[in-house]
Amino acid sequence: MTEPVEILLGACPFCRGDVTVGVDEYDSETGMVYFSYDDRPRCENGCPVGRFDYQRCCFDDIRVTVEKDAAPVFRECWKKEVEALRNRPACPDCGKRAEFKSDGKDFPILGCSHCRLWAGEASTIAGLVDEWGKLADEKRKENERKGRSAGLADMLNELDGSHS
Repeated sequence: MTEPVEILLGACPFCRGDVTVGVDEYDSETGMVYFSYDDRPRCENGCPVGRFDYQRCCFDDIRVTVEKDAAPVFRECWKKEVEALRNRPACPDCGKRAEFKSDGKDFPILGCSHCRLWAGEASTIAGLVDEWGKLADEKRKENERKGRSAGLADMLNELDGSHS
């Protein structure tokens, strides 16, 4: 294992300051080289990015450049997760923007207080946004199925028997 290398991930989603993280490089028993966060991301202005994304941090040498530079991979992952946070799906029932809320535990939940639809199993912000996206997508598909069924029921109820 080598000494951690400090890399710039990108802009903080809160203040647009620089977010950095230490990255370790190590060889596995299979001969492949892996990279992972040495610690949690840090914002130069002290914003709470430490729990933003620490689960999605291991990349094998297939995804890094010939020079074994993992920084571009980590930066792209950070960029995508910040964009997902900013562009998280609206509530599939009422269309309101999904919001974070404290449920009195050590980590917030994400969802719709109006419809009481919540995601709250993840332990990172990026994981929570991903969980909400999947929950909203499943609910949207369920609503579409119900809508098609209701439309068919309406059509059947409107039959006057003259076509039989």
